[in-house]
Amino acid sequence: MGWNGYHAMNAGQDCLFCTTLHFGGPKSAEIIKEPLGCFDKSLMEIPASAHLNNLERFDVWIFVAGEVSDYDGKQGPHRFSRGRNPPRLIIDLNIGFADYVGLDEATVRKNIADGFSACFERLFAKAVALKAVKSPDALREVFYQKISEFTAANSSEGKPN
Repeated sequence: MGWNGYHAMNAGQDCLFCTTLHFGGPKSAEIIKEPLGCFDKSLMEIPASAHLNNLERFDVWIFVAGEVSDYDGKQGPHRFSRGRNPPRLIIDLNIGFADYVGLDEATVRKNIADGFSACFERLFAKAVALKAVKSPDALREVFYQKISEFTAANSSEGKPN
């Protein structure tokens, strides 16, 4: 995968989230790819079939600001939409320079988790309104458990600090 390309992870699997990564430059890809990969691995453990009705998954398109493109300086979730084939909810998440440049790993992980949590809340609210969530309390609990595990882990070891 090149820095300017994208990489869809988890598409076609029974995962609640499918993430697609876009990097704004080679340095951004190198710096943030490892924590994002660790985050994606923990999300893979949440099966969509256990939590969703009439939706296959949530798609999160992640845009990481870099030296070539900063994606108009946007940060956080934006551009919410629905996909039809397969039926899914889609949201963009922009990760700006301030979210990772010059920061320690724990802070980067917290910033990723905060941005992804904001995306989840928008996706979750729409899915509940569509009556597409089997058990809202169970889905919220499992998602925030994964968030907690991710923020407590050290990416080089994959174990809690």
